[in-house]
Amino acid sequence: MAHSIYCPNPLCQAENSVERRSCQACGTTIPHHYLWLPNPGGMTGSKTGALINDRYLVLEPQILLDTKSSHTPLFINEVDDLAIRYAELFPYRSQIPQIYGYVQLGETFYELLENNAIYPSEAATTSGKALSGHLMPEIAAVWDDAPFDRQLAWMHQICHLWQPLGRLGLTETLLRPDLVRVDGNTVHLLNLASDQTSNPALSDFAIVWGDLLNWVNRPFWIELAQKMIQGEIVNSDQILNLLDQEITMIHQSSGSKSFDIDIATLTNRGPSRSENQDACHPPSESYLKLRSGDHPWLLVCDGIGGHEGGSLASKLAITAIEQYLTITDLNQCSSEELESHLEKAIFAANDVICDRNDRENRQAKQRMGTTAVLVYVRRNQLFVTHVGDSRAYRMTHSGCRQVTVDDDLASREAIYGSAFYREALQYPGTGALTQALGMAGSTQLQPTTQRFWLTEACVFLVCSDGLSDFDLVDRIWANELKPVLRDRTQLFNACQNLVNLANEQNGHDNVTVGLLHVMPATASAPTVSTVATQVAVARTAPRPPLVSATRIAPPPRRSHWLPITLLGLALLGLCGGLGFAWWRSRIVVVPKPIVTPTVAAPVAPIDPQQLQQVNQILQIKPGPVPLSIWPKPTPSQEQLSVDKVGYLAPGTIVQVTDQLTSDVPENWLRLKICSVPAEAQGLSEAVLTPGTEGWQTLSTIALQVTLPNPLTATQLGTCALNPIAPPSPTVVNPTDSPTPLPAPPNQAQ
Repeated sequence: MAHSIYCPNPLCQAENSVERRSCQACGTTIPHHYLWLPNPGGMTGSKTGALINDRYLVLEPQILLDTKSSHTPLFINEVDDLAIRYAELFPYRSQIPQIYGYVQLGETFYELLENNAIYPSEAATTSGKALSGHLMPEIAAVWDDAPFDRQLAWMHQICHLWQPLGRLGLTETLLRPDLVRVDGNTVHLLNLASDQTSNPALSDFAIVWGDLLNWVNRPFWIELAQKMIQGEIVNSDQILNLLDQEITMIHQSSGSKSFDIDIATLTNRGPSRSENQDACHPPSESYLKLRSGDHPWLLVCDGIGGHEGGSLASKLAITAIEQYLTITDLNQCSSEELESHLEKAIFAANDVICDRNDRENRQAKQRMGTTAVLVYVRRNQLFVTHVGDSRAYRMTHSGCRQVTVDDDLASREAIYGSAFYREALQYPGTGALTQALGMAGSTQLQPTTQRFWLTEACVFLVCSDGLSDFDLVDRIWANELKPVLRDRTQLFNACQNLVNLANEQNGHDNVTVGLLHVMPATASAPTVSTVATQVAVARTAPRPPLVSATRIAPPPRRSHWLPITLLGLALLGLCGGLGFAWWRSRIVVVPKPIVTPTVAAPVAPIDPQQLQQVNQILQIKPGPVPLSIWPKPTPSQEQLSVDKVGYLAPGTIVQVTDQLTSDVPENWLRLKICSVPAEAQGLSEAVLTPGTEGWQTLSTIALQVTLPNPLTATQLGTCALNPIAPPSPTVVNPTDSPTPLPAPPNQAQ
């Protein structure tokens, strides 16, 4: 039976054959979302070609196609811990899949994953063979044929994920070779797996991966495996440092590669705006041909703040960042130091705009600000630092991926596990920014920096939301940017085409486009000859191993050296363990006396009884979740169906005006906003203003409030003075509050 895919245009909704990429009736691009069903038990009785829930077409076992992508996916109220972990890892979504929605099979609901290790729509080999909808190859299937620099890039990405996965009890994912897939020089995880044992160690990683990846073929991998097994390397940071050193050695050696880099920029006011508040560097209408030794950089800013404010802020940001990069020597510093310098350049721009706001006494929504996306190339690495919702995308023949995560409320809801990203997008106000340059001091600013390895031809698109809104980039990239990968002379023409399409199909804002084309001068992109798990990569000529002065001599090259070594170590460990157990049984253990440590006493929590007192004055502190309030006490499973009143910015002063201790599972408090700190005013429409009231649970409030010292009349604002004398503010230290998982500072690709 032939199935249809439906046009996403709400005014059309025409049926089309599944193979079509644009609607035969209206010409709208039809997105093809290929989804992974991680629980194979859910496919029992479902055959290839079946249609599940009148929506999802089964292409292969566990691979489904959404035929009604314009419809909101199904979400459920009760989700398990693993589902929440996906949301908490949202900052890593370019490598870790995210929950797209749920499918109901029988009486059970199963999660569907997007951003997975399935080739996306329009993916193809360099020769044009289609890959869309097929699994990317396992890393073990392509390791032997990959150049050494690509192996280093893969391992850097895997080790960078070790710590965030470990914090959430998901290290088992990296010990499952079938879950680690690759596309070019990028690692993608198929799905997450919970740890079956407590705290897997790097030695476990070396044992699992050592023989599988044939590490004996290169001395560097032999040394790395030995150090992990013998306990000389105990954390992923040590591995990342060694990988960085090795990649630097490769670049400094005679075999290092150079790059041809082209940059084109264009900005436009758009059809509906009276002025252009966007800005870019190089200036609009630039077309530059560079080499990697020139350290090219690209910057796009989208101004915020009313007439003349936004345009001034974006120009100030570009000038400040250019000055910082000009006077700072970024050639000799390490990769980590370079990342720090790029963030300092962002801070410098923020300080300049904040100083201008303060001098002109701009308050709340009058404060001007700007987003920023900064791309910097040095040697064989490309760095992306961003603040706000302007975006960066990375494109190769095998797909287009957004590599930045918007600093908006929808992303924050996902990161803090309050809602899945696609779910949060359905609620009003979730597109509001959570941070931008110029709105608050640099101590409150958190730019995100990522690192990408340049081992294949690619194009980086940096743009303002005039282009990226409504998923326009995902819909047009194949037609507009794939030709640039084949012919880089089309770069500036592509800029013009993207601006024209943004004005025609979005048209609500200014639009700025920056394109950076990278072509390794002595390398070409891999050609994928088969789908599923086999990838043919042209073998490179063997080159002498790069051995550092401290590297140990490699053992004889026998294919089973590593397993034999591991077996010997295991036997030694077993013998030692048995001997220790016998010795332990022969002695009497005298318990050590309990000694009080000579460190400062821990901070005591706030007494919940004190928080519940009506008229109590509280101050909101930074916490793991943006503290929201609701119009009425609402059971947790119903909250997503009720619009929040809004969010309480850190530093906000509130007063407890009522409480509810019955009829609901938890105690609820009603809060009235007394005052909001100046730096938070106007930051987002969702940030509440003085006089607003709403409800929140006592357990949630207790985690994100402190009892302030006696307050000024300005801080008390709309509230009456609390007759209860608050205790010393040293009871709770705002810096002790938990913080959310940060976005990856060194995400290599």
